[in-house]
This record gives sequence, C-alpha cells and structure tokens, in this order.
Amino acid sequence: MNSFAKLSTSILGCLLLFIACNSNSSPETKEMQLADINMALTDSAAAPAPMQDINEKEVEEEKQAPNNPSSSSWVQKIIKTGSMRVRVKHLGDYENWVKQKVKSVGGYLSSEEQRSFDADVQKSMVIKVPAARFEELVGAIGQQGAELLEKNISAQDVSEEYYDLTTRMASKKKILQQYLDILSKAKKVSEILEVQAEINRIQEELESVEGRARYLSQQSALSTLTLNIETSEKNVTLEPGYGSKLWKEMKSGWEFVKQLLLGVVGVWPIWVMVGLGVVGWRKWRRKRK
Repeated sequence: MNSFAKLSTSILGCLLLFIACNSNSSPETKEMQLADINMALTDSAAAPAPMQDINEKEVEEEKQAPNNPSSSSWVQKIIKTGSMRVRVKHLGDYENWVKQKVKSVGGYLSSEEQRSFDADVQKSMVIKVPAARFEELVGAIGQQGAELLEKNISAQDVSEEYYDLTTRMASKKKILQQYLDILSKAKKVSEILEVQAEINRIQEELESVEGRARYLSQQSALSTLTLNIETSEKNVTLEPGYGSKLWKEMKSGWEFVKQLLLGVVGVWPIWVMVGLGVVGWRKWRRKRK
C-alpha cells in the first residue's frame, strides 16, 4: 500500500515539474527533464507491492520441506494400535479384572459391546491407554487364566508429518501477522477488502493444519486396543458315531428292562390273586375226577 502511494506521489510530482519547466526551458533542457521523469517513473514502478511480496514469500516457504529437522524441534509421534482375542472360563470375573487393570494404567473404556449366540457370550471392548503403558496392558491381558487366541499390534510413525505441520503453522502465523499489520494501515475500502480476503484464506488454512496436528498429537498420546473376550464353554453339537449309537441303545434297552421289572413288581397283588385262582381251579378239577 505504501509503494502505491509513493508511486502516485512521484508521478504527480514529475508531471507538475514538467509543466512548470515546460514554458521557460530550452529544447535541450526539456529533453533532459523528460529523461529524468521516465527514469523516476521506471524506478517507482519497479518497486513491488507489499501484498505481492508477502504472497511470494508465503509460496516460497510452503515449498520448503523440513528435510533435516533439528533435534530441539523434532518431536517423536508414534500411533500404536492393537487387537487381541482371548477365551476365558468366567466372563464376568475377567471383565471386572480388565476394567480394574485399565484404570490402574491410566486408561479408560471408549466403548464396549456384548453379543450372545445360544449359550455362548462374546464381549468386545475398545480401550484407550497412555502410549507409555500400552505394552504393559498388552502383556497383562493374557493373565488371569485367559487363553490368547489372536494378537495384532501395529505402530505408525507420524513424526515427520507432525513436524511438517508445526513448521507450516509457524510460517502461516507469521504471514497472517503481516497481513494484519497491513490491514491496520489500510485507508481505502478496496484495500481493506483485498487484505481481509487474504486474512480469511490464511486463517482457514491455519485452522486445517492445526486440526490435523492436534489429531496426530492425540492419537499418539493415547494408544487404542480392541479386546474381544469369548467364553470357553462352547455349545457344539457333534454327530455321534456307530459305537456311540450302539452303546446308547444298549443303555436304553437296560433302562427298559429295569422299568419293566419295576412295573411287574408294582402289580404284585394281581399276581397273588392270579396264583390263588390257578391253585383253586386245579383242586376243583381233581375233585370232579
């Protein structure tokens, strides 16, 4: 903005000087004056506008990648995630132990879900734990009589991306401050609108970069472990073999015999009456003969 004002003042001053000297000067003097005016206009026009300087500086700083970050500014960011599947005998007792263990290492349950399939029960937990104690929790999961069925652990190093984001944030904040300084000195409405548009653009980009950096920082500070717990009692129906069927039928036949004997014994009065009737009938036949 200041260069524009200087340019306008230089042009106006040169024109007034040319008009004042035009009437009383010789042809040689007029030519020298015209040459001086052209030189002044050329020098004034060659000076770049402040906003153009800032834009060029912003583009140049965005292109510069942090290839060799210094040890003082480098912050290691590693996102750790894992999933485990275990089988236990007593789901309730093991679930309570896991919750106490998570609390002792400074973590918390992000979500939990329970599903039932006939007599089987499955429990799923999403655990958030400080990265420094992630390995401690993973090592403890297999304790308390749990059978480890599956385990997957991964680590993603996002240190370079985080450093790049912090560098871009610092650069954009400097550029933003320069635009704010220009805005405070702007006089014309057109200049104010132009600068404000650039400020809005940089603020949006800065918020986006800050949001991504904040996300990486949170993800690296808290590791995520998905724990799936299953009961050890499985409701599995197997097709019996020929030997099993034969043994089953033999047991069933013996049970029938026992029940039959019990039934016969249970009606003993009838058998006594039948026996007495047979004995009396035989005696009666003998007497007739």
